[in-house]
Amino acid sequence: MACSGSLALLLYPHLIDYQHPHQQLQISLEAAPNKRIIDNVLANQVELGIITQAVHMDELQLTPLGQQALCIVMPKKYQDTIINFEQLMALGMVAHPDGMHYWQQIVNHYFNDKQAMAQQVPIRSYVNQLNQILVPVAKGLAFAVLPQFAVDSFAQQAQICIAKLDGIDDPKQGVSEPLFLINKKHRPLAKRYQPIIDIIHNLV
Repeated sequence: MACSGSLALLLYPHLIDYQHPHQQLQISLEAAPNKRIIDNVLANQVELGIITQAVHMDELQLTPLGQQALCIVMPKKYQDTIINFEQLMALGMVAHPDGMHYWQQIVNHYFNDKQAMAQQVPIRSYVNQLNQILVPVAKGLAFAVLPQFAVDSFAQQAQICIAKLDGIDDPKQGVSEPLFLINKKHRPLAKRYQPIIDIIHNLV
């Protein structure tokens, strides 16, 4: 199967726990962006995928799975501060392959009057390894926008915080992306996939 890197961080340990008593089962999990996941399912290279955009193709079966919350992650010193747009601009962002996509959603949701400025956010650093994105944040150099799944897996929790925005009671629930399971419509999944799908549903 294939999913985003943040979802892989969440799912893989649980899938391995399921595999442990089923020694003949082989779990293969590919972390990839939406387009590659779709292409790989269509090419029969992946049986099951999780994507964040509803695609309507005759060859694919699409099943709503849930939501993933997007978070603005700040250095710990901002824990008791109500954050505004100007503070984010002054701090700057850690860029990553999905960074601008996530940032645009944040801007549209919280700062609609500043939407035209979305592409002008200062970039302090760029990294394409998921487990490294929050390192500059932990060191106080920038903020980052990531799914909650990725934030929760970061080892240095004591050095980061979720931004508190004015008028938002629970910032973790402010912006979210839909998640969809996809598989080949005319290539039925083997029965062994159902317990895996159940695990995914329970976790997400």
